[in-house]
Amino acid sequence: MLKKSDIKLGLRVEYKLFKYLKKNNSDVVWLSQTNQFSMFDYKLNDIYIELKTRRYEKKRFDQNGHMIELSKFKWLKDNNVKKAYIFYCYYDGLYRATFKLDSQEPIYRIADGGRADREASVELKKVAYIHSKHLKLVEKNFKTPKDRSLEECII
Repeated sequence: MLKKSDIKLGLRVEYKLFKYLKKNNSDVVWLSQTNQFSMFDYKLNDIYIELKTRRYEKKRFDQNGHMIELSKFKWLKDNNVKKAYIFYCYYDGLYRATFKLDSQEPIYRIADGGRADREASVELKKVAYIHSKHLKLVEKNFKTPKDRSLEECII
C-alpha cells in the first residue's frame, strides 16, 4: 500500500515535470491528471512519457539497473508505440531513458524484483530494470529534495 507521503511527492514532482515539459513543448498532455490509472503520466504527440520519483541518488542502482513495472513495456509493444521516455527524478537530478520499439538493443532486462519498504506487505514480481547506460542526465537542478520537509515546496 502506498504511503500518503509517497503519493503526495509523486504528484508534486509530476506537476513540476509537466511545467518543465510544457515550457518547451506546448502539445504535452498530462494523462494521469485526468485519469490516475493511466498507464503513462504524459503524452507528447506520439511519444508516451513516464516519471518515477526516487528518494536516493541515481548511482545507488547503477549496477543492477533502475526498476520499473514490466507492464509499461508490454503496453508499449502491444500498442505499437514507437517511442517513449522514462524519466527518473533522483536526489542528484532528472534522468531520461528513451525506449524505441525498433531498437536492436533493449534498454532493460527482466528479473524478479519489487519492494519491501511499505507497511502492508512485500511486493515481488517480474519487473524491468533499465540499464544505467541508457539513463542520461537531463537537468541537474531538477531533483527530489533530500529534506522531506522541503517536499511541500516542490511546486
